[in-house]
Order: sequence, then C-alpha cells, then structure tokens
Amino acid sequence: MEQDDLLALRRRLEGMLSISTMEGFSLIKLNEILYLKADGNYTDIHLTNSPKVTSTKNLGYFENELLHEPFLRIHHSHIVNLKKVASYLRAENGYVVLETGKKLSVSRSKREEVLDIFSTPSAKHVKKSVSHEETKMMLDTTKEVGWLVVHDEKTSQQTLSLKQGKQIVGRTSEEADKKADLMIDTEDVYMSRKHFIINVEQNASGGFDYYLSDNSAKNKTFLKTKELNKGDEFTLQDGDIIQAGQTNIVFKTIHHVKNKKEATQVVAGIPKEKTVVV
Repeated sequence: MEQDDLLALRRRLEGMLSISTMEGFSLIKLNEILYLKADGNYTDIHLTNSPKVTSTKNLGYFENELLHEPFLRIHHSHIVNLKKVASYLRAENGYVVLETGKKLSVSRSKREEVLDIFSTPSAKHVKKSVSHEETKMMLDTTKEVGWLVVHDEKTSQQTLSLKQGKQIVGRTSEEADKKADLMIDTEDVYMSRKHFIINVEQNASGGFDYYLSDNSAKNKTFLKTKELNKGDEFTLQDGDIIQAGQTNIVFKTIHHVKNKKEATQVVAGIPKEKTVVV
C-alpha cells in the first residue's frame, strides 16, 4: 500500500481503536468504550452496549495509545473514558461514577488531576475545599496492611511488613543508593538490590488492593511461576507466591491474617514450593 493511501486509511480510522485479541484483532469506536481494566498481561475493554473485549496487550500499552484522547489512567487497574464519567465522589476514599452507575476507584496520586479536570470556574470554592481535604489525606505509613514472608529452602525465613504506598523490595545492600525500601537478607545472587515493586492502595470499599510489578532489567520476577515482563503489573491475592531471582516469597494480606506474627506462623505451616529455574 502506498504511503498516501495508508495515511488516508488512518484518517478514516480516526476515532477507532485497534484491539489485539487472541483471535486476531477488533476495531472499536472510542466513544463506545466505558473503561479499560488490567488483568495481568491482558486488558479487558468494557463497552457501552456490547460484551467486554479482552486484549492481549497490557494496560500500559493502552495508556500510551490513548495519550491524546479523552482517557485517563485513574488507578493502577483502570483507564476511564472521561466522557463517560457522570460524577466524582470523595466518599469511600474517592471514586468516579460512570453514566452506567459503575463505580471505579481513583488512586490518591490521581485525585487532584481528576478534580482539576472536572472542576469549573463556578466551582472553584468547592475545589479549594477539596484541595484542603486532600492535604490531610496523607498515606498512613504506620499501619501494617500486608506481609511478605520469605519461604524458601535456601534462604532463612523473614517477614517484611507492607504499608500503604509504593515499596521497592530487593536484596540487602550496604550502599545507600542501592538500598531497597524492604530488604531481604539472602545470598541469592539472582535477586537484584531493587528487584520488584509492591504498591498498596486503599480501595472504594475501605480495604486494600495490592499490585506487583517488576523493577529489574537484569534478573527475573515470577508470580505463581509466571514470568513478569518489564511494565507488567499484576493484582496480588492472599497466598500468592512471588519468586525474586531464585527465592520464593509468600504474600499475605491484613484481610486474612491479623498481624506479622500470624502471617509468619501461617506460612511456616505450608509446604515450600520449588523455584522456577532462572
């Protein structure tokens, strides 16, 4: 196809999004998309009057594709069509309500941006009030909301406490610039100093959502034996096994155990899993 013909075709496809699927691809009108939801390496595209479409691309891919369209990533798991948002409510830690009534959580880091987008000159007094409240809604970095329990045949058992926000996890280092937020004492040379990231966010129900992403360009991270690629982000579930390098780590949440001691005891009572060869 000639370059001029290709450009003409692209112009005719403006307002459309090409979705790569397991079967091939689908063309979807942008104005029919309500929101996109991460599902590991895949993305579910929820539509106004059709069943959802599952793409083989991750959410980060669509964030780039929709950069110049009226879409916004409001959460680690969601990109929303701003034209489909009916309201934003501060209750339940902040969420948008779509025209269908569907509620989607807004992460703390995105709330100010969402408020800026939907605030009008006549509502400046409201924005000022909300901004004041936002300054008080700091992350509670004192409360433990989850735990990482090292449960491996080659590394001694250790339990690391998770709190709200982003935490980089990796091998112990004495060098200040290489220290992770949470360090594992191990001889595993396949574990990087800053190996993976866990982000904890409070959701619309008052509970917590946990997200895992890889942070090492050199060494591998696995979730339940599935290798993570750079840019992938997965939602963690209680009991999931993370393998960093050649070390297995069991993830526990405050929704299932009460404290660090109980998390350690529960994990100590389960069989140790074999590591994936790296």
